[in-house]
Amino acid sequence: MTSVLMEGVGIVPVGRSRVRVPDLEGRAPRLLRLVGRNGIGKSTVVELLAGAARPPRGRVLVAGRLASDPLARAGRTVTRSEPALLPAVSLERHARLFGRAAGVGADRAIAALAAAGLEGCLAMRADALSTGQRRSAWVVLTTLREAGVMLLDEPFLGLDDEAAARLAGSVERWASTRLVVLVDHGERALAADTGVVRMEPA
Repeated sequence: MTSVLMEGVGIVPVGRSRVRVPDLEGRAPRLLRLVGRNGIGKSTVVELLAGAARPPRGRVLVAGRLASDPLARAGRTVTRSEPALLPAVSLERHARLFGRAAGVGADRAIAALAAAGLEGCLAMRADALSTGQRRSAWVVLTTLREAGVMLLDEPFLGLDDEAAARLAGSVERWASTRLVVLVDHGERALAADTGVVRMEPA
């Protein structure tokens, strides 16, 4: 079962703020957009679906399991908004590390980076990459493993037009067979079966 379900969570505290968590449900194949103004809590919803945050009430399910259940991890990939690459480590080394963690070969991980236009950056340290290159690499590395649910939090931030168009094609391809939950401030047009979940102030 490739799906997500979030219901009855309501308002949750996040630091000094509060987030109104919407009820949502989605099944593959589909693109599910989370939309709302900056700071309204879209990343909080991603963290709940990722199992990194636990709801004080209600339930959050991924592929029929509680999102916080370690067994749910195999059913999803998570691309957070802030790239977490090791500054002094080369992109090629990152490919080997992330590829091993995802259960894919290093050659496949390196090929995925090359397909994203990063072939000439493989020997570079992560802290020498441009903002767009770092973002592109982060999206590639965090989506190496095939999973039925993909959580993408602002994956287009900092990308130039060419890289954004390339990523848009990937998102459309993923959404043709999987459930993609996307946070995209630009709300760009994508040719995919799309559902929209609008977030409101608490």
